[in-house]
Amino acid sequence: MYKPAIRALTISLAALAPLACAVRATAIRSRPEYSAASIKGTYEITATAKPYVKFAGGPRLGSGTVYFDGRVNLEGSQTWYGNEQSIRGTYVVNRDGQGTATISATDSSGRVSPPSEIEFQIENSSRIQFELQGMVPERSGEDLDWESGTYCQQTANPCATGVMTRK
Repeated sequence: MYKPAIRALTISLAALAPLACAVRATAIRSRPEYSAASIKGTYEITATAKPYVKFAGGPRLGSGTVYFDGRVNLEGSQTWYGNEQSIRGTYVVNRDGQGTATISATDSSGRVSPPSEIEFQIENSSRIQFELQGMVPERSGEDLDWESGTYCQQTANPCATGVMTRK
């Protein structure tokens, strides 16, 4: 007595299954996925001191331009602590927009700096936030939230945060 009704309901639900899958697939695809090609182009760099880990950045330390080739290489120029330098390096972008770059700078006398590592996050198609690694590892019993500009220069740790904006 109920078999035709159950069969009709089963057929109706089966007909909706592909639609449900299509809606789910569309929702999954709507999240941006990034790659090295996502940031191909030229960006202006602005970096500020990061005197406190837990608070906003401080005075401006550097500026410049960087070109990402869309594969793994980058190059550009910067003025860092008042010194003009050319920069070269490599970068990796994860699907979630987080990435890392390893950069060396060469000053006008030809001296090449040790590589610096930068962690970054793609915010959108024209803006990337970054942080140069350079905080002192924690030691028991010490409050190391503060780093002086002198410490950063003496240890070659940039201690900076900044933004890259597409030109």
